[in-house]
Amino acid sequence: EATNAYTQVLESKLLDVPVSVLNQAEVGLAILLEKHAEAAPSSQRDTILKQTLDHLLNVVYARNLSGRRPDPYYLKKAGLAAGRVAEALGEKSAAIELYKRLEYRFEYSHGGHRR
Repeated sequence: EATNAYTQVLESKLLDVPVSVLNQAEVGLAILLEKHAEAAPSSQRDTILKQTLDHLLNVVYARNLSGRRPDPYYLKKAGLAAGRVAEALGEKSAAIELYKRLEYRFEYSHGGHRR
């Protein structure tokens, strides 16, 4: 049921769907997929985790937002989860880059300064 609702939001062609709703749908699908991967046979696990990562990266890289910026709450949630999933897939350097991107994004968006 939740999967269908999230998919409907993402497939909606309405331009006035709020970014937070689109981001919530991407993160929600990713969470459901990650849980599915935990119970899946090992032969299917990596494929499902890659799908999970794709949904999370849609938020991190503002894909499918028509030039709008991601919601900060979901950006942080997706970024941290994407790093965790990338690590689970053995992609440690990709995880590190994601964490660096998040650090940079949030440090500067809150008026912070690099030390």
